[in-house]
Amino acid sequence: MDRTGPKPSLREEGLPAVEEGLFPGAECVAGTWRLTSVGLLRARRMRQLERDFDAVPELAALVADLIEEMDKLRDELRARANARS
Repeated sequence: MDRTGPKPSLREEGLPAVEEGLFPGAECVAGTWRLTSVGLLRARRMRQLERDFDAVPELAALVADLIEEMDKLRDELRARANARS
């Protein structure tokens, strides 16, 4: 893949990513793809990773998965700490 030119925007590149399942919960309604708020946050995060680190979409999705998992674990730890208090 030629990486020398400008990268396409998520709008231009987004459909293959949605079709590949990189955005769980996305649905097509009347020919328009719709994302949940979590999916939209994921799309923004992935685009930032692609832009900042020149990452391919699959790598950006993996990193987004790891960040989301860390957020869940942090929330779980906070909940346990609050339950003990």
